[in-house]
Order: sequence, then structure tokens, then C-alpha cells
Amino acid sequence: GRFRPHGARRGGRSTAPRTMSDSPNWRLDGRDWPNAAASHFIRAGGIDWHVQRMGLQGPSVLLLHGTGAASHSWRAVLPLLAEHATVMAMDLPGHGFSGTPPASQMGLPGMAAHIGALLEAEAVRPDIIIGHSAGANEQSRLKVNATNTQHIAHLSTLQAHWQLSVGGLL
Repeated sequence: GRFRPHGARRGGRSTAPRTMSDSPNWRLDGRDWPNAAASHFIRAGGIDWHVQRMGLQGPSVLLLHGTGAASHSWRAVLPLLAEHATVMAMDLPGHGFSGTPPASQMGLPGMAAHIGALLEAEAVRPDIIIGHSAGANEQSRLKVNATNTQHIAHLSTLQAHWQLSVGGLL
């Protein structure tokens, strides 16, 4: 695997902090990942992606986390939305269990292009895009290329805005 632990292992996890070169390993770190049963991995746009999908009906909702976060940011929201929608969250490139593209592709245009490649590979055309923090910037770039996206929800503080920003969209 890609994860090289530093220090003794306790309960499947390293006791030492990770360095920037360390990446999580799904077999070890994914055991207690929120909504792990909804996870799958796919290669798209030259990146290995960790994706979570839930729900079988209603509008298609795409969730984009902020910088330094991962799909775990949506751990409580994903199952709630899935009661009324088909929901997809992923670890953005260089985050969580997803791979990291070359540094030249880590800016907003590159990230949006990679997300677009993933959406194409997953055959997803979101009706609603919800972004938190830097994820809101990505959704704005995606909106330019997504003519069928009905709603955009920019969330700077997810819990404070949940009822106001998202409640009326579904």
C-alpha cells in the first residue's frame, strides 16, 4: 500500500503523526471511515478516486468538501440526503483516499477538470452541487460547464447553514 506508518501500531493505526508524503491506506484506515459501505474506488482523469454514493431516487446531488478535508466531512449529511436524493461525495484529488495529480494540476481549473472526468466516468450529471469552503469554489467552476445543474449551495459553515441553504433544495 501507499501508507508507510511511522511508529508503533495500535488498533490498526500509527501512533506517530503522518508526514505530507503519507497517504491513508483503505485496508487499514478505511475500516472505521464514515459510510464505508457506500465507498468504491474508480480511476478517472489519471487519478484513483475514493467515491461514496448513496440513495436510489430523486435529484442527483454532488457534495464537494473543502481543502484539507475529505468525504468524512459529509458523514452525517450523506445518509440524510440519500433519503430523498441520489448523492455522491468523493475525496478530492490529493485528499483522503484519492490520488494526487501533478502539482501543476492542483489549482482550481485542474481540480475542476479532474472532477469533470470523474463525473463523466461515473455517468453523473448533478442536479444540485453543494460545496463547503474550497468546495464552493470548485462547484462554481463546475457550474460554468454544467448546463443542467439546477441549484448551487455555497456553505461556509455547514452546520450553521444546513437548514437555511439545503433544506429547501430537495
